[in-house]
Amino acid sequence: MKPFSQWTKEEIEDEFGLSADRQHVPLQEWISVSPSCSEAEQKTLHHLSQTLLEHVHDWNEEELKMCFIALLLNLVDFHQAAYRPFLERELNVEYAAGKRLWGVVDFLVASGRQSPKQPFT
Repeated sequence: MKPFSQWTKEEIEDEFGLSADRQHVPLQEWISVSPSCSEAEQKTLHHLSQTLLEHVHDWNEEELKMCFIALLLNLVDFHQAAYRPFLERELNVEYAAGKRLWGVVDFLVASGRQSPKQPFT
């Protein structure tokens, strides 16, 4: 097949039979939960949202990652015994007989200590 970087959205939808379903029950349940945040977390989230609103059209990809995404991800404790975050890691997947895709993923939560073993699902 081909690397991640060469797939279009339409090709992904066709190859994997995907379609948007904004009424998908598990998605609706997930986004309807009101998370409990400390006052400090709420303050940080508010600051991040204001910073994003102010700079979203000015930042390049690296600035967006360093000035917003990294700070947002840091609020979540992804470092657990069973999984942890990985950045800029090679991923190679055979998803059907004779069909594989590969590439470098920006961010991945997976099992493994020094290298990703199994993506978190």
